[in-house]
Amino acid sequence: KNNNFNETEKYEAEMVTKSIYSFSEEILTDDSSLYEPKLINWIDSERKFAGNNPDTQYFSFFLDPKADYTISGSMNNIVFLEITSYKKENGINRISNSITVTDKKDFSLKLSSDKKSIPDLELGKDDYIVIIRYYRNDYTIDNEKPKVLCIKEPKNKKTVDKNFRGKMAVELMESLYRSSEFLTEQIKPVVNKYDDDLDINNPFVSNLYPNKTVAYEGAFIDITDDSYLSISGKIDKNQYFIFLFYNQLWTTPFSEDVKFFNSNNLKTDKDGNYEIVVSTKPMNNVPNNMVISKLKRGIFSIRTFDHDFETPNIEIKRMK
Repeated sequence: KNNNFNETEKYEAEMVTKSIYSFSEEILTDDSSLYEPKLINWIDSERKFAGNNPDTQYFSFFLDPKADYTISGSMNNIVFLEITSYKKENGINRISNSITVTDKKDFSLKLSSDKKSIPDLELGKDDYIVIIRYYRNDYTIDNEKPKVLCIKEPKNKKTVDKNFRGKMAVELMESLYRSSEFLTEQIKPVVNKYDDDLDINNPFVSNLYPNKTVAYEGAFIDITDDSYLSISGKIDKNQYFIFLFYNQLWTTPFSEDVKFFNSNNLKTDKDGNYEIVVSTKPMNNVPNNMVISKLKRGIFSIRTFDHDFETPNIEIKRMK
């Protein structure tokens, strides 16, 4: 099926699969108590999957919605963070509640199903997991894990459901891989531009975890050595955004340097107009040159906090 993949692409696929397995295995073997929760670090430089961003860190823990928790940490190097609780509804992961923090002070947030206690994030009766997402200024600096404490236990405490976590691990293993593969197959027919008529109904998304804050765009790109891709538009540099390149399984490259532009390194004019040039070899005197080298094809993705963000113009051009 993948005979048309070059050796670099095969290596990328192997590393993504190992990453997904590693994460699923950690879910499987996690026997942490709901009242002494252990944070699982989803992604690092060696373990990447499912549209990872170089400037994000994801942590999760299992919970009992009848218990109360605090999550605390430092906002140093963080643009904003999102904390989201999830429930299962007809076998699908649904957002139960979500909060976003942009304050630059250190944070300490309370999670509880008791409205009278005035929680920062109100838990629903069916919530079973919380995900904490950090969006950082400097992607080269790893922030310390936030601290999670159970500050009030219920009278009737739950035991760890190993069967549930085992089932979840298997479902995640399949969904994380199949979803990435499916999305690429959906957008692949339209090359080097956005498909305005694309309507994706991903059958593998039920076991994944959506979020409320960040909007997404994506296009399949395939560039020859004698061509380059021009992506141009207008951006508000005060808003969170990131333009980046993924391999065909929606993961930043393992075999090459991660390629991305955000508010820290994207060059624009005074009005916020920009052009990003994607090529297989470095181009002289190009301010925003994204060099994708041996991969040559994959996904050019945009993530932004601005849900009214206008899709940029994307055009393939020949080298002069």
